[in-house]
Amino acid sequence: MKKMRIALASMLVAAGITATAGAANFTNCADRLKDVGLFQGTNQGYQLDKAPTRAEASAMLVRLLGKEAEAEKLTYTAPFTDLKGWEKPYVQYLYDNGLANGMSATAYNPNGKCSAQMYTTFLLRALGYSDAKGDFTYAKALDFGEQVGLVDDINCSTKNFLRDNVVAMSLTALDTDVKGSDSILLDKLVADGAVDKTKAASLGAFFADADAFNTAAENTSAESKMAMDMNIKASVKLGTTKLLDMSMPMTVKTDMNLKDLDKSVMAFGGKLNMTIDPSLANGGDTSISQDITGY
Repeated sequence: MKKMRIALASMLVAAGITATAGAANFTNCADRLKDVGLFQGTNQGYQLDKAPTRAEASAMLVRLLGKEAEAEKLTYTAPFTDLKGWEKPYVQYLYDNGLANGMSATAYNPNGKCSAQMYTTFLLRALGYSDAKGDFTYAKALDFGEQVGLVDDINCSTKNFLRDNVVAMSLTALDTDVKGSDSILLDKLVADGAVDKTKAASLGAFFADADAFNTAAENTSAESKMAMDMNIKASVKLGTTKLLDMSMPMTVKTDMNLKDLDKSVMAFGGKLNMTIDPSLANGGDTSISQDITGY
């Protein structure tokens, strides 16, 4: 997952995402999912800073498939004996449709952590891809998820996968094409009656704005020449004694390639002017003026 898609970046920036302590905060994504009935949180709120469990991931997958109402009508007959209660309908639906397996013949491990690899596999299945039919393999689920535009360095942390990542990836999935179609998952859920059309309208408009932003950002790669003048100034004091004055007027010109940054070009030229306290010059020059150029 080396490359960061501008589309996802623009979507998450537009969603009002902030970075704190090296981790993203995707509360806005959770709000958008909740608005269309695809995320509920817990009785203690969203708890986005906690690792998702396998049971929580199962419920999320069933909702993204638009099958929660259908699942709630099922009688539990799956062979897993370690489920408490609320998760049974979701696991039953996934079990009946070959979408989830247990950790053994009789254990689902509902409280076990759901990894980035597991959740990516769930989302790929929601998009119509099947590891059972050879569309992808569980071992390479993250790579395939990146290939179809589902997984990105922004929304997915393989080292510390949290409920935060679950909502970001789920929102991304809603704006990802379903296998074999030109329709995104959100449109399919509306067509299936799983998401209210009126509630989905604002989210669809949000996706459209993000896609337009993405297109504009990509097009700037052909209009990326820029020139600017600047003057960097600095001074250093020790108590009341000024030890150094520095100014550096410069002109910087760039030709950026946003799709391949290694092919970007930058040139700069200017002059470094510096005056130092005689006590630091050891009898030498106290003023320096030097041309600076680079390419």
